[in-house]
Amino acid sequence: MFNLLREQIRRANHCRITYEEYMNTVLYHEQKGYYMKRERKLGKQGDFYTSVHVHDIFARMFVKIFVRFFEKTKLKPVICEMGGGDGKFAKAFLTYWNDNYAHKFSELTYILIEVSPHHRQIQFEMLQGFENVLIYSSLDEAKREHQRLNGVFFSNELFDALPVHVVEQREGELNEVFITINDDELTEIMEPCQRLEITNWVGNYFAPLKEGQRIEVPLAMEEVIHSCSEWFDNVCMFTVDYGYWKESWQESARKNGSLRGYYKHELIEDVLKYPGEMDITTHVQLDPFILIAQDMHLELLSSFDQNDFLLKAGILKELQENYDPNPFSETAKKNRAIRSFIMGEGFGSAFQVLVQKKGLIGLEMDDMLEKDSKYYL
Repeated sequence: MFNLLREQIRRANHCRITYEEYMNTVLYHEQKGYYMKRERKLGKQGDFYTSVHVHDIFARMFVKIFVRFFEKTKLKPVICEMGGGDGKFAKAFLTYWNDNYAHKFSELTYILIEVSPHHRQIQFEMLQGFENVLIYSSLDEAKREHQRLNGVFFSNELFDALPVHVVEQREGELNEVFITINDDELTEIMEPCQRLEITNWVGNYFAPLKEGQRIEVPLAMEEVIHSCSEWFDNVCMFTVDYGYWKESWQESARKNGSLRGYYKHELIEDVLKYPGEMDITTHVQLDPFILIAQDMHLELLSSFDQNDFLLKAGILKELQENYDPNPFSETAKKNRAIRSFIMGEGFGSAFQVLVQKKGLIGLEMDDMLEKDSKYYL
């Protein structure tokens, strides 16, 4: 990977590349990109967890939400999951759906969009027993096969993995941070920002930056939202991801932005380490996300901390009395997972759930939530 980056930098204008170009290479290069290789990335043997790796109860709660959605809207059940990784969410979701709701919805179509060939193969093998599962390598491929989407669009930790530009305010001027090679090592250099889309982004969403403040500019996020919305007809979009609201970005703890890596479950602040060998992510900028979506006719129904969302979905109903002294029994493991999801730390509070709709006149968030408030904390 280092030799590939060295050649890319050598050929680039002024022998430097943007952070977006760097992330595209180290994460998505066809042969050597982190997400594209065969090595395991998720779970205990990988570099990071997602909520569904804690317990299948996470996926089951979305089954309940989506069932209420389809009951309310009378739409044919079509669900598109983008960035489904190893397919664990899809398998848990489809298993619970088939076991509990197949009599109501016998014609479910489940669309998976996954850029990684390795993960697509895992998904194919894991989901062979399910009917009407369609796997595509890109959003464009899915759009070619399905002219319009009507139903649900779901993602879990998709937008945090998209490449970003990086800028920093220095001596009253906005600079873009580039990557070059010095003494055979990857290093940063800064130049006055020349790209209008970047200066407009900062001006629209983060002006004024403080002296020395660094922020990511996720132009790729905007492109994905636009591409999705163009495809949507009557769609409810559920986005699960970690992110910050505008006031949090202004805190001193965020002065250096949120770009970081995960390598064998260890947080790595220097994302130039281990190129192609570790995950690189950023926190989603929630306010711009919502505003961009609104411009594309995606109306915000509600936003939640993940723990609050799961409570209002009815997760406390899933707690079971357990007299088995074995701490590894299925009931004990499920109860522990539920408590970890609803406590105010870890997966519970770090993640946000944004629910947006296009079309679907009359649909309200309450139509999809647990009606019995005794199951709320």
